[in-house]
Parts: sequence; structure tokens; C-alpha cells
Amino acid sequence: VAEELIFGLDNVTSGASSDFEQATQIAMNMVERWGMSDRLGYVAHRHLTGGGRNSSEGAYSEETRKAIDAEVKRLTDQAYLNAKRILKKHEDKLHLLAKHLIDKETLTGDEVRALLGLPHLSSSETAGGGKEAKL
Repeated sequence: VAEELIFGLDNVTSGASSDFEQATQIAMNMVERWGMSDRLGYVAHRHLTGGGRNSSEGAYSEETRKAIDAEVKRLTDQAYLNAKRILKKHEDKLHLLAKHLIDKETLTGDEVRALLGLPHLSSSETAGGGKEAKL
């Protein structure tokens, strides 16, 4: 999504295509394996069928497969729109980071925080220490 906003839809790299494949795989796992779908119910479909869409034994019914595919599409579409909305809201920061990445190729977390005007993290925060949650 960031490449699309920076370079235009016709100039998106193959890395973005890989990102879409990974997002689709995560959405499929959410629906099929982890039962994370309010529309299909909180049921791990792959576990119940004994395999999943590519398994010859216990494969989904056509109706279930179509419902799962529709839910995966809905989740990925929703994630894409959310990412685009957030990046557009912070487009000035996106362009700033893109410019520095084009110049340097890589940025450390500290460099990103400095560019965005965010505070430096202490070593305990970067090592997973963080603050204790209070309920």
C-alpha cells in the first residue's frame, strides 16, 4: 500500500506482491485454522475437516469453501483499506521515510524514531521490558 501511494499503482514492486500473498495466508489461517471469523463462527474449519482446501480426505463442502473464500477476501480488503487510510492520514511521514529509505536503503529503529520526532526507547523497552500493565 505504501509503494502504491509513493510510486503509483503501476510501479509497485514484486515485494508488495509477496506482502499480499502473506496477508492472504494470514487471513486464511484466521478463518480456517484459528476460528477468527464472526461471520463463519468461531470454529477452526481446517481442524474439523481433517485437512482443508487441498486435502482429499474431509475436504470442505463447496458452500463452506465459498464462504471461507469470501471471508478471506473480506478480511484482506478490510486490512488493505485500513492500511491505506492510516498511510494517507500520515502521508507526510510516509514520504519522509520513503525519501530517506531511497537515499540509505535501510533505517534503524532509532533513525525512524528520530525522523518522526518520536522519543528514543530505553534498552529495557527495546528488550521487551516495557512498562507494567495496570488493570
